[in-house]
Amino acid sequence: MGSYDLAKKPDGKWQTKVGRDILFIERNLDFLKPGGRMAIVLPQGRFNNSSDKNIRDFIAERCRILADMDQIIVPVLNENFKKFITDIINYSKLLLAQADLTYQQAEDLLLSELGLKD
Repeated sequence: MGSYDLAKKPDGKWQTKVGRDILFIERNLDFLKPGGRMAIVLPQGRFNNSSDKNIRDFIAERCRILADMDQIIVPVLNENFKKFITDIINYSKLLLAQADLTYQQAEDLLLSELGLKD
């Protein structure tokens, strides 16, 4: 982590643990060419938590933010979205179970036809 400015505490000492999303911000800013643009999706708290002020300051010192934070923060995991994802997961599990059963039946039939199964 030694090459990341955001891995330093305000007193200049190195933090022992830093979130990957924080390091991701810094690395992507490093990759930008002068005048380049970047769009990024981050947890909403990164721009709201008082403990993350250093991240906001870091970004503000190096970038020009083209939108008001209230305009660009979109809650992704609302209840409808969570239900939608849960439904997809449950349906996928059901399909996998059905596929497994069908595969087992096909395997049994094939082995029976070949005389390899009682």
